[in-house]
Amino acid sequence: STTYAHFLFNAFDTDHNGAVSFEDFIKGLSILLRGTVQEKLNWAFNLYDINKDGYITKEKMDKNKDGVVTIDEFIESCQKDENIMRSMQLFENVI
Repeated sequence: STTYAHFLFNAFDTDHNGAVSFEDFIKGLSILLRGTVQEKLNWAFNLYDINKDGYITKEKMDKNKDGVVTIDEFIESCQKDENIMRSMQLFENVI
């Protein structure tokens, strides 16, 4: 859970200065609570793009088999996954 907390911290630290300001926190919450599905998926991608190079290395989502997952591949995979989309819709309806 410590590793996940670190990833989460980095996702909220939008200016990458090593601190989560109130503004950073509010921006993240705004996306999670009121953002479109596209904005939420972008935020989720950013959460797992550990080194911020624009890629996630997970074969399952790597549609063109080039060894990395781009934001477009990530969004496409998420949008085709009924469970992910149902979760996004449920989260959207709660707020």
